[in-house]
Amino acid sequence: MTTDTTTTPPAALAHWEPHELEWLSACPLCNSGTSTVLHEGLQDYIFMAAGGQWRLMSCIACDCAFLNPRPTATTIGRAYASYYTHGAVAASGAALSGRAWLRRALANGYRNAIYGTQLTPSLGVVGIATARLSRAFRNAIEGEAPGLVRVRPTQAGQSLILDVGCGSGLSLLRARDAGWRVMGIEPDEEAVRAANARGIEIVAHHLHELPASFDGTFERIMLSHVIEHVHDPIAMLSRCKQLLAPGGTLWLETPNLSSVGHEEFGADWRGLEPPRHLVMFRRAPLDALLQRAGFANIRHSKPREVWPYLFERSVETRQQRLRLTVRAAAASASAAALTTDEGETLHQRMQRARDIVEKNPERAEFLTLTATA
Repeated sequence: MTTDTTTTPPAALAHWEPHELEWLSACPLCNSGTSTVLHEGLQDYIFMAAGGQWRLMSCIACDCAFLNPRPTATTIGRAYASYYTHGAVAASGAALSGRAWLRRALANGYRNAIYGTQLTPSLGVVGIATARLSRAFRNAIEGEAPGLVRVRPTQAGQSLILDVGCGSGLSLLRARDAGWRVMGIEPDEEAVRAANARGIEIVAHHLHELPASFDGTFERIMLSHVIEHVHDPIAMLSRCKQLLAPGGTLWLETPNLSSVGHEEFGADWRGLEPPRHLVMFRRAPLDALLQRAGFANIRHSKPREVWPYLFERSVETRQQRLRLTVRAAAASASAAALTTDEGETLHQRMQRARDIVEKNPERAEFLTLTATA
């Protein structure tokens, strides 16, 4: 066990000058001064937007992890230069034909069932049956707005929902079609433009910018892979508590440090994403943080089946690291053919992860929960 008292940044942080970094003397979640190194030499192998190497510390007191050093709030933006927060606006059903029409109609059939929408074209029961038969199809549709699956507004056209870090607004598009009044918060200007093209109202770039007039007005707030990106998670959760109406619901999802994928891939696990992920959680410490912010009735959802994405991206991270650190031939194996020392294929590893999580949901790749204000 070591206490993190380093005061001089390593030379590898080439894209951030020393004055552009924060060096933490204590855990940003519990203020304990005792931590140990969890991963060192982390790099941005997925988006290749942030140079340098990064270190993730594990807090001895609360069992969370935090990046140290980390970019300041004013310099972190450069780590998002090639991020995925924006996307194209899909064509309407009228512009589709043939197979494209069939795919849209099947998807809308399932969307209408789980989101309460009335999208067209739709092959209702056929789309539902397709979702039952195809795990990949089901996961793709539910992944569009996981915080809204089988959730309905209390008053159609009146219930207000806020998506913090809404990106291009796909989740809010589903919410609006289901009868919610929707608002989004998004710092990325390109993502804001994409959301606006969908008719989604972006009310602020950051949560703290919302005035007190919004307090107590939202029936539901969604934090989809947002809390790990912020410098002060307790301040974010406390502000969400203020914004929710009494009895309102916070939906939150974040990578899980206790996941099978983190155990399998270690520093190459996709969920780490340095330096954008500043804090990382396990289940119990996250629950404790929510309680500190005033939330109650914390309920963890059935784990989403995200192993294919997380495991495949983790393999890509490992291969990219190998390409940059050893001979290229050492990283030539494809993701599908990658094996462990025991000869497991990637598919076998994902199946093993699924089996483990079925027995112990706390080992899922993501922590997914709701909490009541």
